[in-house]
Amino acid sequence: ALAALLLAAGGAAATDEAGTKFLEDKATEPGVVSLPSGLLYKVLKQGSGHFHPTQDSPCACNYEGSLIDGTVFDSSYKRGQPTTFAPNQVIKGWTEAMQLM
Repeated sequence: ALAALLLAAGGAAATDEAGTKFLEDKATEPGVVSLPSGLLYKVLKQGSGHFHPTQDSPCACNYEGSLIDGTVFDSSYKRGQPTTFAPNQVIKGWTEAMQLM
């Protein structure tokens, strides 16, 4: 199972030129996997479990959300504890990625 992911996603219609370039650059980095949905991910730390979360499985997640310029807009690390939510409670890219963990 995946223990950690680096995520990037964006629909073509909702992504400006800078965002498109960012995603194109990320897609060429070593270890980055590109899914048909447009989700990009990279395993940061391989887990040892054999089960994956379902849509309704509560998951404790540490995460940091940032803009392409590096501005952090949300961080469980800064709060000092993971946040718990299920894949069906988050944005589309997270729903897909969490079920790969």
